[in-house]
Amino acid sequence: MQQVYPEVDYTDFHFNRHLLNTLHKIDAKRFQTIAEELQRLWQARTMLLLNALGPKVILAWIRMEDQASPLGPEPGLITRKMLDALAPHVLEIVEIPVRPAGGAGDLAGMSFGALEEPAVEHAVGPEAHMRIAWDLDTALSRHF
Repeated sequence: MQQVYPEVDYTDFHFNRHLLNTLHKIDAKRFQTIAEELQRLWQARTMLLLNALGPKVILAWIRMEDQASPLGPEPGLITRKMLDALAPHVLEIVEIPVRPAGGAGDLAGMSFGALEEPAVEHAVGPEAHMRIAWDLDTALSRHF
């Protein structure tokens, strides 16, 4: 990254998303080089993990909707095409779109202090967690 963005002081960053959004803001064209390398590495390492786990894998794609970011929805930079390339190596890919708890009105039952509320509003809430569990249980029932 230092070769692509030599002007950036990387000690200013504590979180990946902050770093990647900043790099995109500085120069979207140079960012594309970084994004493509991260995507290539993610696919290669995910394949290593799938090979180590064996053939009985159900892959959950928990995709956070309603996020405006050059990285796309969480998990950032992961695309349908990337997951489709993994499909032959897993039993099933379960796509589970979720919304941030604040936007979904899914804060009930969560415990947090007043200063934590802005962060919690961007998290996955209890109802979304129940839907994730249900969808994964359904997928597991189809295969086991």
